[in-house]
Amino acid sequence: MAEKEKKTKIKQINDLPGVGSTTADKLKETGFHDLMSIAASSPALITAASGVSGKIARDMINNARDSLKMGFEDAEKIEERRNNIKKVSTGSPSFNKLLDGGFESCAITEVYGGYGSGKTQLGHILSITVQKEDPTAIAFYIDTENTFRPDRIRQLAKGAGLDPEKALKNIKVARAYNSDHQMLLVDKAEELITQNKMNVKVLIVDSLTSHFRAEFLGRGTLADRQQKLNKHMHALLRLADKHDIVVFVTNQVMAKPDAFFGDPTEPIGGHIVGHNCIAEDSIIYTPDGLMKIKNRPKTVFSMANKDIKINQATNYETTEKMTYKIYANNIIEATEEHKFPILEPKTRTVLLKKVSELRINDKLLSPKRIQFKGEYQTIHWKLLTTYNNKKIDHPTILTENLAYLLGIILGDGSIDKRSIEIKCSKEEDLIIVNNIIYDLFKKVGKIYKIRNKNAFRLRVHSKEIVNNLNIKKNKDYFLNMISKSPSSVRIAFISGMIDTDGSLQREICISQADKCVLDYIQGMLIYEGIQSIIRCQKSKGLGFSKKNNLMHHLRVRSKNCKKLAKILTMRYDKRIKLIRYLKRKSRNKFYSNSEWNSFITYPIKKIEKYEKKKVIDLNVENSHTFIVNGICSHNSTFRIYLRKGKKGSRVAKLVDAPNLPDGETTFYIEEKGLKDITI
Repeated sequence: MAEKEKKTKIKQINDLPGVGSTTADKLKETGFHDLMSIAASSPALITAASGVSGKIARDMINNARDSLKMGFEDAEKIEERRNNIKKVSTGSPSFNKLLDGGFESCAITEVYGGYGSGKTQLGHILSITVQKEDPTAIAFYIDTENTFRPDRIRQLAKGAGLDPEKALKNIKVARAYNSDHQMLLVDKAEELITQNKMNVKVLIVDSLTSHFRAEFLGRGTLADRQQKLNKHMHALLRLADKHDIVVFVTNQVMAKPDAFFGDPTEPIGGHIVGHNCIAEDSIIYTPDGLMKIKNRPKTVFSMANKDIKINQATNYETTEKMTYKIYANNIIEATEEHKFPILEPKTRTVLLKKVSELRINDKLLSPKRIQFKGEYQTIHWKLLTTYNNKKIDHPTILTENLAYLLGIILGDGSIDKRSIEIKCSKEEDLIIVNNIIYDLFKKVGKIYKIRNKNAFRLRVHSKEIVNNLNIKKNKDYFLNMISKSPSSVRIAFISGMIDTDGSLQREICISQADKCVLDYIQGMLIYEGIQSIIRCQKSKGLGFSKKNNLMHHLRVRSKNCKKLAKILTMRYDKRIKLIRYLKRKSRNKFYSNSEWNSFITYPIKKIEKYEKKKVIDLNVENSHTFIVNGICSHNSTFRIYLRKGKKGSRVAKLVDAPNLPDGETTFYIEEKGLKDITI
């Protein structure tokens, strides 16, 4: 009871445990005026501002979040709050329709375009239309290029029927002389809103990137520029969300010299102003099975309202960036700015953290189960006839027997140009496999006793069958086909893998040099409601990946092991061995994990800087989350492209928005403001 009373008493920064008057003064001097500013910050920023240790900074943030009850909530409450979000008119009915009512509060709207496209004009018009809707409203205008014109404000005010003198008085303009000054002005705006109780409804930055572009020249300073720009964007977003205001930023553009078709212009700042990125070879979970994210699926499974839904995925873009490896139930590679949903164990709420903010033992979310039935898939074989035009018998459907055979070949089979070879310690097991091959392809293999070894070899000679069944060369195709097949086909494939490449010692373990194979298998297990972990270790010997000499292991333990044992169709001797083990009391715990609705948590074990590689950015509609490598990931800003049209008109195209479809509208910029083009 005493702890609860202590938490309810936290109403300001001075009430936080461990914060004295000196620390509170330091925080207020650097822009932290209330609990929300503390709760929305990071330990590094708090430490830099006040000089406290990282542990105290984290405690301050956690206590502030607890007192404000931050985290996930029911979708009904979110809908209720979104109904109260304000929209500031653009002055054009068609433009308002494109934006579903106007510029939205609690969000950043970025407008980019070439010289003379009307970006600054929109900023001036916005500072007037907000006053037309609310005469007491104040607009902050951060001018970085000396483009603010009071005479233009007078024209617009007269056109809107406002008093020009009052309109000018309600616009607070600050001239920014460099990027540091620009960032300082955002902190100053926070101070004026909080301490002076100003009714600020709009913050305009014209333009966002001009100082950053001028101060950071050449590729050598690109990383520093992007990091600083990202910090500035987060400060603007916190300001918008905290005070329910519209943040409107203009952005410069550059021409892409490699663009031969279409419009070559793109905004400065790249994905730092837009989204974040994840490695292109990551496995994403979709209604069309498991596949690499570089295949650009149109729909994906995503986290929505504490459950799993299907949403549209659009705007895929590829770039090259430095990646980091995060080790939890799997290993995922992402850029420093990519965000993940993290469960706070004490409050049971979910927060979004960038990779740079993640810490050891932070709880990542993984789906407990994805309801996916699947359908039998039609196989498209490469070769259907022999060299002398004889027809080859091939199954047209991916059945359980074919999936089991593919699992055996991928697990421990060897393939050369003309034959497939499978080894086993028991001859009767190879006879079963030989019968499966005959049923599928009408081809009989030969079984040999291996000299000086207690083992047997099955060899099938057929160049055509080798080319078609070479799953080691066509992994992505076969694994995607298996993943979108019915449960019985997926389990048959996993059983084949365990029979040849699996070990049963207090757990079910499958080992592979290629981690991608295990990523697919982990996804198939999640479809069955079975959790697993993937680890890697350095090893010596044949069969291991050349890079860093790594071998990857997928492990299924404890209760999940019992679940999997009930549905596997593996060899009789391995099944008996597993059943005997499961009858004993298991001392092996899976993790110190916990459940959260349709998800289960996994602590981060390690984070390391990896390498520069190709990464992909995408936008998922509605929820802005997707599931990749068994982990929930997050990715979004309103982005408008403005350009000149015919006969002096302007074309505004909605390029990206969290909840609106793409579209465009055309209008004129006149003395009184915007005017729609009537057809």
